[in-house]
Amino acid sequence: MLKGSCHCGAVAFEAPTPTEITRCNCTYCDRVGALWAYCDPAEFTLTAEPDGLIKYAPTEGAHFSCRTCGMVTHGRSPDWSNPETEKISYNVRMDVDFDRSAVKVVELDGRNQW
Repeated sequence: MLKGSCHCGAVAFEAPTPTEITRCNCTYCDRVGALWAYCDPAEFTLTAEPDGLIKYAPTEGAHFSCRTCGMVTHGRSPDWSNPETEKISYNVRMDVDFDRSAVKVVELDGRNQW
């Protein structure tokens, strides 16, 4: 289980340990430097109060950041393989003990695909 939190600890979560992560070059992900893993909403748990969240929703999905330190922790979006369902994206950089070098990194050209 991956256990992530923002820098100040106000927003924390648990999610499945990913077998691959995505690096997206869209204008949002590239700027925040997120590395995303994905799961079903039932597999994702916020373990710190959601009052500490800021929601940013530029499209159908939403990104969430900590109200105090500004770290981008997770997001919600349609599952594009089945748009009637939802998926959670979570920033694996929020778990400082997670060995990112041990999993495959998928390069996503979000700048040109969206």
